[in-house]
Amino acid sequence: MKRMTQETFRLNNGNFCPFCQSGSTDYIEESMDYLEEQRECLDCGKAWIEKHKIAGYKEIKNYERKEI
Repeated sequence: MKRMTQETFRLNNGNFCPFCQSGSTDYIEESMDYLEEQRECLDCGKAWIEKHKIAGYKEIKNYERKEI
């Protein structure tokens, strides 16, 4: 099977293996860096780094700060 393009991977929200298109993927380890996550395919055994980026922001309406 042909490797998924970067664009197709983004359009599918990273829900499929970019190598075999399987939906059976898992995180390899917990990451403190929320901009990159290591993932693996449970079917073909390939691994990759999923990269995230900030796309913008949205105000939280009616937010009240809680005192500690």
